[in-house]
Amino acid sequence: MPDPSGPPSLRPRRPVAHSFAELSAKLAALGAAGPGSAQPSDELITGVSLDSRAVLPGDVYAAVPGAHTHGARFATVARDGGAVACVTDETGGDAARAAGLATYVVDDPRRVLGPLAAWIYGEPARALTTIGVTGTNGKTTTAYLLEAGWRAAGRATGLIGTIETRMLDLQNTVPVNTAGNPALSVPVPLARADFPVTGLQLIGRPKGEADLLNAGRLIEAALNGKR
Repeated sequence: MPDPSGPPSLRPRRPVAHSFAELSAKLAALGAAGPGSAQPSDELITGVSLDSRAVLPGDVYAAVPGAHTHGARFATVARDGGAVACVTDETGGDAARAAGLATYVVDDPRRVLGPLAAWIYGEPARALTTIGVTGTNGKTTTAYLLEAGWRAAGRATGLIGTIETRMLDLQNTVPVNTAGNPALSVPVPLARADFPVTGLQLIGRPKGEADLLNAGRLIEAALNGKR
């Protein structure tokens, strides 16, 4: 099943590689407790995924609590897929460590995933003109109208929304609740730097205080490239 945060086809062909020392420093700056002696010295970090089934070798697996279960329950699946580290909360820490993953624990994993993913993929939003569309009704229509206008003006465009994620003509039509999963819905496809994308629309519908905060961080990170 494709990863709703960005299927492998939307992953960068030439990913940025980070050492574990760099990952630990980044996560420490974001308030995460490091893995201590479990930190490998020779592994490289090249990606991140929320979906254990879509993990690629070199990924950080983000094990977050869900409505029905905790992502840490699938830490062994992520490990078998090639994950080398896990970012989770205190509840998921033991399961991630038991799976043999270098485990970073933070109070609210979703809070750090946006800046972490942007960093892992080389801050791709900094090279793009980015528009965030939010509200109650009309977000998708607005995004498609903006994209049509940019295409008509000769701009190479991408779009991330609840219907599809698209970079030029490369498309992922897996339905995604953008506001509910903002942390990885932007940096992964944006990192497809081998596409000369110059404009991008994002759409999201906050459904509560937490989603509103996450959507705000998503748009802030996309527009300003903030860490």
